[in-house]
Amino acid sequence: LGGGAGSGAATELARQARRAGAIVIAVASLPFETEQPHRTMIANQALAGLEANADVTVRVSLERLAHRARDRGEDWAMGSEWIEDLVDGLVHSLLHMSLMNLDLMDLRAILANGGAATLLVGSGSSDDVEGLIRQAAGAPLSDVDVSGATGCYIHLEGGPDLSIAQMGAISEAFTRTLSQDAKVILGARVSEAMYGRVRVILLLSGLSAVA
Repeated sequence: LGGGAGSGAATELARQARRAGAIVIAVASLPFETEQPHRTMIANQALAGLEANADVTVRVSLERLAHRARDRGEDWAMGSEWIEDLVDGLVHSLLHMSLMNLDLMDLRAILANGGAATLLVGSGSSDDVEGLIRQAAGAPLSDVDVSGATGCYIHLEGGPDLSIAQMGAISEAFTRTLSQDAKVILGARVSEAMYGRVRVILLLSGLSAVA
């Protein structure tokens, strides 16, 4: 956001898609802090309109994306893989047959909680729960407080070696900071390509603050 195409068209596209009955999930990149104040002002205005018309708006901070890439010694532009992983994981969880299926009705049930909402993704070893949490928490999002969320749509994708005990440990670790009365919907899918690894997609809703 901050330029002409994204800031000008995104809100209207979201409005029309939602009017047509679609669930609208937007991924919005925010300008670098060093960019022109005018560009930041345009981005903030467009973000407000986008959040008003999308069911979920994921704020991606280019500043944090660059910092994370620098810490890892990577090209910051490779951070787009994080966005690709997030979108690809969500689409697969909805469209492909799963061990524990999730569908659009489940997604709507979580979004019905109201409040702000966001998406997180983490992937890594199925035996390293804390590593999965750190990766998801280290996402290049812009000041999102996910504690106390009242709704959680969680989908696990792992290899044939993923056990019920591992699934339980992972889902419990990701939901322990939620509201005590939070609505949680869990799904899981087995993929041969994910042997020894697991990917976690989280949709959190009912957030009290997205600064």
